[in-house]
Amino acid sequence: MHCDNVISTLMPYVPRNPHAQSLLAVQQELQQRKQERESIDRRIAELEDAARALAPLAEGNKATPMTLVELCLTVLATNGPMRVPAIRDAILLMGVPLEQKNPLSVLHMTMMRLLVQKHVQLVAIQNAPNSQGSGPIFGITPAGRAVLNR
Repeated sequence: MHCDNVISTLMPYVPRNPHAQSLLAVQQELQQRKQERESIDRRIAELEDAARALAPLAEGNKATPMTLVELCLTVLATNGPMRVPAIRDAILLMGVPLEQKNPLSVLHMTMMRLLVQKHVQLVAIQNAPNSQGSGPIFGITPAGRAVLNR
């Protein structure tokens, strides 16, 4: 066996610049942190909207009752994307009674109107056996947030 054959079968030695490796690691982490910041900024905006919308309820201000549209948008702004039954449950947890004969039907119609008005959007439609429930998942849009901030 010749030494030339042994050397040619081994991986070639490539000197690596430790500064270039450090720069690459820093650039990758910087990109990751910027993405995290964008996500955090979005969540902060959602929480600020939710706090503004919930403040009158927390103060017990009976002079300005919320409409069903405002309730649905507040729930979505506070909790993120949800299905209609979860929206109903969140409204009930807020202490607002739903006295309609069939509140889910009324909520479905309200969400469809909000969808047409582009105040909410369809995030997903899941009917898989592993998903919790079935039906459309709604999320609030910037136009829906604007309605809450009026």
